[in-house]
Amino acid sequence: YREISLGTKKSHTVTLNPLKAWKKKIAFADLNEKTGEQFERFLKLHTGAKSKNARWGQHRNLKTYLNLAKKERISFIHPYEFFKAKTEMGRFQPLTKAHFKKLYDYYNSPEITGTQKQVLRAFLFSCCTGMRHGDVRRVDLDWLDGEFFQFIPYKTRRFGTRVRVPATKEALDFIADDVDEIGKSPLFSGISEQKQNEILKDIASILGLRPGLCFQVGRETFATLYMENDGKLEVLASFLGHTSTKMTEKYVKIRDQRKKEESVRISSFFT
Repeated sequence: YREISLGTKKSHTVTLNPLKAWKKKIAFADLNEKTGEQFERFLKLHTGAKSKNARWGQHRNLKTYLNLAKKERISFIHPYEFFKAKTEMGRFQPLTKAHFKKLYDYYNSPEITGTQKQVLRAFLFSCCTGMRHGDVRRVDLDWLDGEFFQFIPYKTRRFGTRVRVPATKEALDFIADDVDEIGKSPLFSGISEQKQNEILKDIASILGLRPGLCFQVGRETFATLYMENDGKLEVLASFLGHTSTKMTEKYVKIRDQRKKEESVRISSFFT
């Protein structure tokens, strides 16, 4: 088994604690067709996991444990063959094109402070590349490969799959601004991750945008605006770096030329 990250440890601890509160010990022989439904009821009534998505995360982790046990050829009734946890539209809602433009105009306005500009630059870079916040904070000039950014996403680094995202004019302009003002690598990381999200919320308040603005919204905005501009789902999957077996079976390999042709849709965000 591989070493897990601190974030993964925290996520699984959030699942382990409710499991211990529900049952101090769970034998494989105790698992049955009703176990998933019973755990769902406990989570809903006796924990802070009030939303469907929060409970889905708990079920996902428990299912991971059980799948590992199956790989070890332990015999038991797998409850998630009989119960499917439900999800709902998440709280990270993408920006509309009008709201996106409002942020971009503020970035170029004389009213913005230096610190705000640093943070907003990183967020807008996420909006036009689809990179996760953690990868935005790792951006290096060495990632530039011709007209593409090529990198291995940190979250899926265990798969070793490289992602190639078009280096649009707007993305390169944000990099140039960061190099001119900050002048160090990795880019977009001069302010702590937590502080970046706090400042982003302050900017949203100044501009009268919804209060939940954070960096996860950048990736959601990239995907939504790309598809709204007649983007192709299989190309989007490649841009976002989907690496699961299901994804690789579902989507064909996308050639660089096709990605380059599609990159004009990303630039259309800014016009």
